[in-house]
Amino acid sequence: MNVVIQTVVLAAIGVALLSVWFVIFWHYMPKIRANKKGEAPAKARNCPLCGSLLARGEVVKSVVFPGKPDRIMHVFGCPHCLPPDGELERICPVCKKTVQVGGYVIGRYFEAPGRHHLHVLGCTSCRERKGREHTEAS
Repeated sequence: MNVVIQTVVLAAIGVALLSVWFVIFWHYMPKIRANKKGEAPAKARNCPLCGSLLARGEVVKSVVFPGKPDRIMHVFGCPHCLPPDGELERICPVCKKTVQVGGYVIGRYFEAPGRHHLHVLGCTSCRERKGREHTEAS
C-alpha cells in the first residue's frame, strides 16, 4: 500500500513539473520564434482615442507628415471608434473631451530603430482653443 501511495505522489509531482515546464515553454516560445525571424514579438496595443485593445490586423487610421527628427501625425481612430461605423466615443487624451466627427488628434511621432512613439499634443478642438488663447494674449 505504501508503494502505491509513493508512486501516485511521484506521478503527481511529475505531472506538476511537466505542466509548469509546458506553461513556461508555451509562454516564451512565440518570443523565441519571432526573434529567430528577426521580428519583434507582437505586443498588445490600444487605440489612443477610445482605449480599445486592438486585435491582430486592426490598425489605427492615421497620417504621418514628413519631417526630421520628429514628424507630425494626425490620428483619426480605430475600427471601434472611427466614424461612421465606430461605436465607441473618441476622447482626446489632453482635454478629455469628445473629438468631433470631422476631428482628429494631433501628435509628434518619433522613430528610432526598432521603436516608435507618439506624443499627443491635443485634438483639433483643444489645439484650436489654445491657439486662440495664445493670439488673444499677444
